[in-house]
Amino acid sequence: MGILFSVFTPVDSIPDEKEHFVRSEFMSGGVLVPESNNGSYISIASVNDLYDANSFKTIETNTAGPINYSHVPENGAALQNPFYGYLPQGIGIFLAKLLSLDAFFMLILGRLFNSILYAGLVSLAIKKTPILKIPLFAMACLPLCLFQSFSVSIDSMINGLAIFLIAYFLYMYKNKNLDKREIAIYSLTCLLLGLCKLPYLALILLLLLIPKNNFSNEKNYYFVFITPLILGIIGFSWYNLFASSAYLDSWRGFYMANSGVNATLQIKYASTHLAEFFTTMTSSDYIYDLLIGLSSFSYNEHVYINNSIAMLLVMFIGGVCLFYPLDEKFPRKTRFGLLIISLIIFFAIYLIQFLTWTPVGNQLIIGVQSRYFLPLLPLAPIIFNLNREKSDVNLDNFVLTFSMCFISLAFLLMIFNFY
Repeated sequence: MGILFSVFTPVDSIPDEKEHFVRSEFMSGGVLVPESNNGSYISIASVNDLYDANSFKTIETNTAGPINYSHVPENGAALQNPFYGYLPQGIGIFLAKLLSLDAFFMLILGRLFNSILYAGLVSLAIKKTPILKIPLFAMACLPLCLFQSFSVSIDSMINGLAIFLIAYFLYMYKNKNLDKREIAIYSLTCLLLGLCKLPYLALILLLLLIPKNNFSNEKNYYFVFITPLILGIIGFSWYNLFASSAYLDSWRGFYMANSGVNATLQIKYASTHLAEFFTTMTSSDYIYDLLIGLSSFSYNEHVYINNSIAMLLVMFIGGVCLFYPLDEKFPRKTRFGLLIISLIIFFAIYLIQFLTWTPVGNQLIIGVQSRYFLPLLPLAPIIFNLNREKSDVNLDNFVLTFSMCFISLAFLLMIFNFY
């Protein structure tokens, strides 16, 4: 399916795809950190040839022609993201250049290598976790997750690392002989994920939920309390010393200046309008929008979906989360801890969008997309599961079959809409 999505997904139907493609093209030339000139980045003309005014071009309507290496300015290169999030895409684009292929193949091979990365991380996750293999697989194969991951977006790295991180947490939860090695692997994976999307550094707190007697000695257990502090310092330093300025040094800076977005003034406004701020942050509309978004196969005005299929998909996600028979009974305090950590991440995402994307005084938070919460979904079957009994019926085949059906339907909807 990765090959099919990579080839047939129309150009510019992925959020911020052009910007991710610009960064991937830089990576194909070995440029880890592109240089900016007042928010302008010098890329190649084929980028604009692919992403011109005619959006949603398909493999049938592509007219990009041979790769054009002429220099052109771009107003964004996703510089706020770490370079390693674009390594697989860069390799694919490099091969397209090396083989002198049509410019369109830069995009296709970039997407394909990103798909391989995601598939590899999910495979490692399913292999590593001793429990919840089927629910993890189902969450990893949601159409929106695949739609993002089979593109040149850094979301492939984010979603893949999140699946692997949660699988490794489950491995540590069941392992009775943990040492520094396991803590280091988990912490490094969490750091790689958190530098891609800062709120997910909070997943390091999952270490606190691992039973103390799982560690080989008490000294190793103390590292559980040290690593969150270390990662917090690294994440804070990354944001303040690099990511925040890089974020502004693009079209986003112009948007903020022209749309009345100012984090300092927003904080002042919120502090003097606490009731209004609380209402804004806790609106129930966000949950509705999240569910609708998770059941779509694209985003915003680019959505192509059937309402009946969307309803079935929501029911499927809910069924897996609520009623799939777990092979491990998690204590109530563990599930509550997972819920608290998830809520920290949930509200952190909204708070960031409130400060960096929403005009001062606006009572509706702008810019939040359901794809931001995909890394949290693998935790949902643990947090919300209501099934306390083992089922006499093997539901694994049903879950796998429905997952494949929804993936196929997502692909068919794309084909019917654009071809």
